[in-house]
Amino acid sequence: MIFNSLLIANRGEIAVRIIETAHEMGIRCIAVYVDADVDALFVKAADEAVPSAPRSPSVAGRYSEVGSGSALPGTPRQVDSRCAPAA
Repeated sequence: MIFNSLLIANRGEIAVRIIETAHEMGIRCIAVYVDADVDALFVKAADEAVPSAPRSPSVAGRYSEVGSGSALPGTPRQVDSRCAPAA
């Protein structure tokens, strides 16, 4: 496996399905959420949840801050040096 964590910038049911599938594959999930979603199911289902950065127009800044191995939606990126690759 190329990465062991996934930053999820989706909301609602699609995010829950992504998290369930990723967990079945042994991938750790990090959800990005806005204040209105703080109690949402996808936020609770993720291994970690981070609020979206108020000045960041995209999740790119959060991606590097949390050390995610990949981001969705998006294309797989190189594993950040702070995020250990899966064995």
